[in-house]
Amino acid sequence: MSADRPSEPSDEIRSVFAALEARFRPGRVTTETTFFFELGSGPGQRWTVRVDAERCEIVEGPPASSADCKIATSPELFLKIVRREHTPGMLDLMTGRIRSNDPFKLSVLGQAFDLGNA
Repeated sequence: MSADRPSEPSDEIRSVFAALEARFRPGRVTTETTFFFELGSGPGQRWTVRVDAERCEIVEGPPASSADCKIATSPELFLKIVRREHTPGMLDLMTGRIRSNDPFKLSVLGQAFDLGNA
């Protein structure tokens, strides 16, 4: 175990979601949107992110009501995307590496948190 990296993927995922709020860019989105991330079924692998023009809210677990955009991928790919080691694209969606009920809303996520090339 390295002292500078969390010991479990779910620990690192928690750290990413905790830090994501600081990356939020107010004014980049205009519509309230709720995202549900399913990165596995274990502890720390399901998250809800709610954004609007002025704020974001990030909580562990599924949303209280339905999400506008559901995102499912592996914890490893999610971490690569957030670290900017991988820019998600159509091939990821076509091959099932990333699954979403509304792929077009993924650009909203990128804009809100300055992820990838969005």
